[in-house]
Amino acid sequence: MRRSTRRLGTAFGGFAPRLPNAETLGGWGLALLLLSWLFSLPFINSMFLIRLLQPWVLIFGVLLLTLALISSLLRGRGTSGAGGSGKMWRGERVTYGNPYGESWLSRLRRMFRGR
Repeated sequence: MRRSTRRLGTAFGGFAPRLPNAETLGGWGLALLLLSWLFSLPFINSMFLIRLLQPWVLIFGVLLLTLALISSLLRGRGTSGAGGSGKMWRGERVTYGNPYGESWLSRLRRMFRGR
């Protein structure tokens, strides 16, 4: 049985904006911060329109970097868990273990886990 989730956007007429991935948001945020720094240089800052744009570009760049940080922290790691399907490669689930084998502590935990 498939579980369906209701998005907030469907409640408002089907408009559901999605954020790009965290790497793209971070790249755009850094680009805007660089542009804001360039706007603060003395020979560019002498133009009136640039002086008005500089704080807004700075605010928008910091906002995008903050969104990138939050979205990267909130996304799953791709491991199989309570609702995830795990990392897939060529149609098969991939799991990563310790290349040195199982330690004695993890072996004890596995034996006395209660399952």
